[in-house]
Parts: sequence; C-alpha cells; structure tokens
Amino acid sequence: MNTVNLTTKRYTICIILLIFLAAGFREFNLERMSLWGDEACMVYLCQEPIPDIVEALASADRPDVDVAPPLYFILLHLWMKWLGTSLWAFRGFSAMFGVLTVICIIGFANSLFGRRISLLAGLLAAVNPFQIWYSQEGRMYSMASCLGAAALWSVAVILKNPRKLLPWIAFGTSGLALIYTQYYGALLLT
Repeated sequence: MNTVNLTTKRYTICIILLIFLAAGFREFNLERMSLWGDEACMVYLCQEPIPDIVEALASADRPDVDVAPPLYFILLHLWMKWLGTSLWAFRGFSAMFGVLTVICIIGFANSLFGRRISLLAGLLAAVNPFQIWYSQEGRMYSMASCLGAAALWSVAVILKNPRKLLPWIAFGTSGLALIYTQYYGALLLT
C-alpha cells in the first residue's frame, strides 16, 4: 500500500473523528436550559413571514427585536418551517454552524500550515468552550463564526494560487453572507 494513500486515509479518518467530536459536544445537553429572553424573541420573530421579519429587523420601533442583518433570521425561519420549533430544532441550527466552523478551521489551517497543524486547530476548535457555548445558543454568532472562518479559508487558498476563480467566489459569497449575518463581520473582511 502506498504511504501517501495511507497518510491521506489517516488524515481523513482524523477529520471525521473531529467532526463527530465537535457534533457531540454541540449536541450534548442542547436542550438543558429553557429559552432565555433573546432566544424567545428569535423563535417568535422567525415564525413570521419573511417580509415581516425583514421589516422588523430594519425597524427601530420594535423593542423586542435587534436591528440586525436579515440572513440568519431568514435561514432560521426556513429551518424552523422544516424541523419545527422545538428547542433541539431551534438550537440545532446554531449547532450545525458550530460543526461547520470546525471544518472551515481545519481547511484554513491545512491551507497555511499543513495537516498536523490543521488537526490540532480542528481539535482546539471542536473542544473550545466558547465555540460550544455559542453553538448551543439560538443566536447568529455561530453562523457568523462559520462564515468568518470560511472567508479566511478562502483567503488562504487565494494566497497560494490567486488565479483560481473558485476561491474568489467562495470569499465573495462567504464575506457577503457574513455581512448579512453580523454587521461586525465587515471588520474581519477589511
């Protein structure tokens, strides 16, 4: 058996194990606490029709709603239409983005530093208490973290080969989605 294939297989197995580890930490006790104030407002708001969600987010007249970009809220609205409004479904949306963040961090670190460092970075992201906390909270922070990591991963790939079009598209898409998720995302992109 070729040693390159064996190394690739081991690396792939390690990535899969890290993904399961990240998912396990994010799904463990996902429903342990009842909804807190901001989450309850999110559940209520995201059950409204999409135009009403966008209007509420753009208006300063509703004290129960943050003035915020609409992407997270629209996607959460669609997610809850599909999976329902249980605590697991509601917080599972953020948990999914928490796992995707770990994948993006692995890709980012691999692009810049190689496989060993990428596995270490993935492990640290998978068990990071702050990442786990925000992945279990029904707010946009986990999605913003994921999109920021995806944008940085795209930049790392662009630095290696600036003539490839796909990393530029990935950077533009993740960067724009980040800005439409969290206004402070623009700071990361500058």
